[in-house]
Amino acid sequence: MIKETASFPQQVYQIANDIRDMKIRGAGRIAKAAAEALKIAAESYKGEDLEDFKRYIKEAAKLLTSTRPTAVSLPNAVSWVLKALNTNVNTLQA
Repeated sequence: MIKETASFPQQVYQIANDIRDMKIRGAGRIAKAAAEALKIAAESYKGEDLEDFKRYIKEAAKLLTSTRPTAVSLPNAVSWVLKALNTNVNTLQA
């Protein structure tokens, strides 16, 4: 089981464990599960600071990508979500 080191919702850890334990298989399913976990983490964030939010999501991304290092779709999906986050944050700050 993955050690809970941050204040992510239990669902995020469950998805991470399911990816690691190969309960979630297939490139598309892994990518979708990772994106869903990041969505859950983002929706649960309670802070007000944008930089803290970005750090929080990056920690969730690290947790997820560490679960299956050889799965190409996993870091690709996480990178896509982080890129979209940064693009949207930059738009909001403009």
